[in-house]
Amino acid sequence: MSELSEKLEYYMNVKGLNLAELSKRSQIDRSTVFQYLKGKRPLHSREQFQQITAQMLLTPEEQEDLDQAYEITRIGRSRYLRRKKVGEIIASLFTIDQYPEQYQGQGMEMTSLKDCMVVRGELEVSRALSRLLTDVCLRGGKRLDVLVQPSCRMAMGLLFMLHDYVPSELSIRQIICLDTNQGGDGCYNLDAMRSILQCGIAFRNYQALYYYGNVSEHFGHMNILPYLFCTDRYAVFVASDGKSGMVYANSDVVSYLGDEFRKMAAKCRPLMESGDVVEQWQRHGIAMPMNYIGGNSYEVTSGVCTVQFWNKALIARYLNPGIPGYERLKEMLCDYVKALYEGKRKGHVTVIMNGESVRAFIQTGILREYPSEFMTGNVTVEDRRYLLKCMLEAMEEGWYRICMVSEECFRISERWEIVANQGRQVFLQYSIGQDFRVFDLREPDVSEAFYDYMEHLSQGDDVLDGESSAAQIREWMEEYL
Repeated sequence: MSELSEKLEYYMNVKGLNLAELSKRSQIDRSTVFQYLKGKRPLHSREQFQQITAQMLLTPEEQEDLDQAYEITRIGRSRYLRRKKVGEIIASLFTIDQYPEQYQGQGMEMTSLKDCMVVRGELEVSRALSRLLTDVCLRGGKRLDVLVQPSCRMAMGLLFMLHDYVPSELSIRQIICLDTNQGGDGCYNLDAMRSILQCGIAFRNYQALYYYGNVSEHFGHMNILPYLFCTDRYAVFVASDGKSGMVYANSDVVSYLGDEFRKMAAKCRPLMESGDVVEQWQRHGIAMPMNYIGGNSYEVTSGVCTVQFWNKALIARYLNPGIPGYERLKEMLCDYVKALYEGKRKGHVTVIMNGESVRAFIQTGILREYPSEFMTGNVTVEDRRYLLKCMLEAMEEGWYRICMVSEECFRISERWEIVANQGRQVFLQYSIGQDFRVFDLREPDVSEAFYDYMEHLSQGDDVLDGESSAAQIREWMEEYL
């Protein structure tokens, strides 16, 4: 029996329904209902599923339980859990820049150490790491190398609390092991990605590297000291259970460990790279959009995703001249949007938009997806008409598709834009105040999970399809413009 058939039979018994009553109420043939209940016939039809559950007098919690069982039976448990995990990651983006209470150094100074010291107990291990982190921050250190799994809450918690104290010149590199089998529920790598995103937001000069393996083998309790924090002056090894460790102050040992970390890093792949969007535009120019254009892609935006339809005149009119390097940025931005337009036309783009945000832009001309500091003001009515006309023409040409979703169905944060390319990578654009950055997630398992989630989201029952979304935009244009 499938999970769904077991749940259906269970709730039918709980509600005191028999087969004949359920068949009569749902108006589905008795033999068909029987086969569904016994798992002899898959229940693929959502309409029939809803016909049956509507007659079972379920509470909201019971209905949710059956809905989950239906999805698991339809697409498989692993795929269901992975979609749910990606949804949780996206939801966490609303608060991912909120960190624990500010970091406070603990215990004696590292300078009181000699060559090495054994520490025992979680409290002493925590103090040792705190001393190392205090030293590298207060001294204005240049390097912090971290070999620790994101699932190690104690170590990661101490790292997160550095966010207000890290010197701008401090380079943080973290190496993690990703599970070849994605863990027991298929979500291990996605869980790791959530913590890596937190570090990316917390630290400007942060790089995550990874290698594949079996996590239980590389970081299990049989390994003695698998975790490492290392600076140019000190190093702390930590046991996998976090209850013991070694602290090194000997310069030769610390130098050796730093060299070993660099050798290991050279064999790893970048898990995520991040940088200021303006710096990326200025550094890479038209090469930047080419990195993520091609094939099929899905985007989630809090605005109206008009960037590829801008031209030199619009950029000159609305780009704030007060931005550092304005003239060079304006030139590069013109090349960037041209390359973006030409590249997207070669593939197929589906953009998931918040309907309320689209209507707000048509009414006010405010571009929510960009920091206000970048703009000279709201987009005029005439320019709004031009951009929306370009968007509608692209939809008619077939390479551009819009799916509008309500705020109640799926909340989209104005801080984040997400692009997922099939078989390639995921880009997240983060914007808050003057902080305007892009994150490039390159691990195939993670990018494929994001793509699958966004593809599924675009096909939801509560999402307007492309034709209906275009009709709604035309209606709003007629009403407000």
